[in-house]
Amino acid sequence: MEFLDFLDSGHLYGEVAVGARNLTQSVDWYCANLNLVEGTIDGDEAILGYRGGKSRSLIPLITLVQIPVGKSEAPVERHPILFSRNLGKSREGLLRNGVITGPIQNDSGGNHFFEFQDLDGNRIEVCLEPGRMLR
Repeated sequence: MEFLDFLDSGHLYGEVAVGARNLTQSVDWYCANLNLVEGTIDGDEAILGYRGGKSRSLIPLITLVQIPVGKSEAPVERHPILFSRNLGKSREGLLRNGVITGPIQNDSGGNHFFEFQDLDGNRIEVCLEPGRMLR
């Protein structure tokens, strides 16, 4: 499958970092629920993504950052956003895997999106690729 066909099938793209209380459990959750593969796990970080292209190299999607002991969050962005070429298929795939998602909505700027929640309660926005029509 070509990468653009892969994206058209509802797979997410972009690259975000989110906090994780238990790195191993979070890696397992993302691999199971977003169909990701482990890239590298190095100390307090794990990079997850898809294998793509002819070289089958890792295309990163999520960097999990261990939440330090005694802290309530990791030093990562507060509003992680991923993109989809087909919001409906992306949301349906997450729901099929039992992921908590919100409805598809639009903001005052005309952006279409939904949010999902991961194992640690991180809310991640999935936005329709700019220039795409909602289907």
